[in-house]
Amino acid sequence: MKNDTDFAQWPLVGWSDDKGTPNDNWALLSYDASGKKLGVEDDGDWRATDWNKLVNAPAKTGRIAPANHWNIVDIDHGDWNLSRTMLAKADWSPGNSKGNCPDTERLIGLSRSHGRGLCTDVAEPPKAAGAWETVNDERYVKQGDWANGYDKLQCPVNSFAVGYGMKGPAMASLLCAPSAATLPTTGHSV
Repeated sequence: MKNDTDFAQWPLVGWSDDKGTPNDNWALLSYDASGKKLGVEDDGDWRATDWNKLVNAPAKTGRIAPANHWNIVDIDHGDWNLSRTMLAKADWSPGNSKGNCPDTERLIGLSRSHGRGLCTDVAEPPKAAGAWETVNDERYVKQGDWANGYDKLQCPVNSFAVGYGMKGPAMASLLCAPSAATLPTTGHSV
């Protein structure tokens, strides 16, 4: 299954042996040999007390605080496309292994070796409408040579990295998305 929830399907309806004896005491529903439905709320079910405590617990209402997300992108064995936007488009870095963040996240880190990146939505501005851009040269490096002697890839002003492409161990391209908020142009190299 897409969300890897197949583990939750088997306990919904149990199975019985050829004599009709229920054999799955984890299932929420089972049927005996006569076809009578048996369930977690029946007298004597070992889970009834905990089940009733769960379903009768007071409900909470109101706004739910957003959860922070962290995703690892790993292109060691091929492309790792987590963005629906980019999956719907043509190959943005032909001939290179590439990975990109989910549409709600941005790239905040890259491993020094291998093809791993780190995406998050923590404390980030949302993406603005507009085209995403593939950068494969130094045309946006305008704040000085922040990595003397090395090739540099940098997103345009007011955009941030959402993906990367590698040719072998070398960085080949950077995928940038426009920011809905003005981003600072000062900082430091890491």
